[in-house]
Amino acid sequence: MQWAAEGRGNLNPYIVLSNDTITVTVPQQVEKGTMIPLSLDASKSFDPDGDGLTFLWWQQPEIGTTKVTIDQTDQPIATVRIPADAKNDAIHLICEVHDDGPFHLVAYRRIIIAIK
Repeated sequence: MQWAAEGRGNLNPYIVLSNDTITVTVPQQVEKGTMIPLSLDASKSFDPDGDGLTFLWWQQPEIGTTKVTIDQTDQPIATVRIPADAKNDAIHLICEVHDDGPFHLVAYRRIIIAIK
């Protein structure tokens, strides 16, 4: 309502993944059985109003059968560990970012990790 009444208000944050602000899906290829951690970086995300940001990384449970472990789920850079028994699958992760401005607006980005 602030936009309609006063012409100003809070804007949603922008999530920047690996310097990419346009592409909604960022494909990552991971070899089956890989035990090395996969780092996901949203540290260049920003809020156009200059508000502070909070992060939440999570796996979309309805897609795929492989369950991953996400470390640093509340940080701009998260680490994903793929289980050794992972099979041909697609893992969908969500980066959720909230601002600390009025109404705590949110933005989402999807990351698809394809296991060969």
